[in-house]
Amino acid sequence: MIIDAVTEYDTVCVGLSERSDAEQLEFGSTARRVSRDVPGNIAVVRGRELLKPDGSDRTLADLTAAEEIT
Repeated sequence: MIIDAVTEYDTVCVGLSERSDAEQLEFGSTARRVSRDVPGNIAVVRGRELLKPDGSDRTLADLTAAEEIT
């Protein structure tokens, strides 16, 4: 099971499928089980956009939101 495989890691990143949405997180999806049962940090990501390494694709709103997080 995936839970057993990732338990030893400090941080686990779980990607949602294209068909996934927030509602599925509440109904026992793999991402929900991982976020509930794995100790440590869990990052749940969704999306197919690739960011440019130099950050030139980011908008002012993106930069402002990122600054608020840190």
